[in-house]
Order: sequence, then structure tokens, then C-alpha cells
Amino acid sequence: MTRLALNLSEYINGVAKNHAEVSSKMFPGYSVHAITNGVHPLTWAAAEFSKLYDTHIPGWCNEPKLLTRAECCISDAEICEAHH
Repeated sequence: MTRLALNLSEYINGVAKNHAEVSSKMFPGYSVHAITNGVHPLTWAAAEFSKLYDTHIPGWCNEPKLLTRAECCISDAEICEAHH
């Protein structure tokens, strides 16, 4: 059943970095991404920040790790504007 689910899934994630690593070893050939437990990016981020992230960091909602690039990609002024 796991292989069926993996083959039919568009996106595969583990609930923690270690879970993703172990799953990748158990099922080679599949790209398993790690997500932080309990965080759903689309409901976690305010609408203003979601728009900002969509503009500067495409794919952030499926790969939250990309948000580590925010510091390089988004100006302080844009962050302040979204915050206000």
C-alpha cells in the first residue's frame, strides 16, 4: 500500500527531518521532503506575507524550508510594509 500511495502522490513528505531521511532510505527513488510538525504554511502565514512569499519565493508553501531565503530575497522595506 505504501508504494501505491507513493506512486500516486504528487508530493511526499515526512513529519520531521529524520522521518524524511529514514523514509528516503526505505523507499529509494522517491523524493521525500521534511516538514515541521504542526505547521501548515498556508494557514500559518498572514495573507500579506503569503503574497510577499509568492512573489519572491515561489513554492514556499510546499517547501517551507525555502523561507530561509527570505533574508536574501525580500527587502526590509517590503517586510515592514507587509507587517503593517
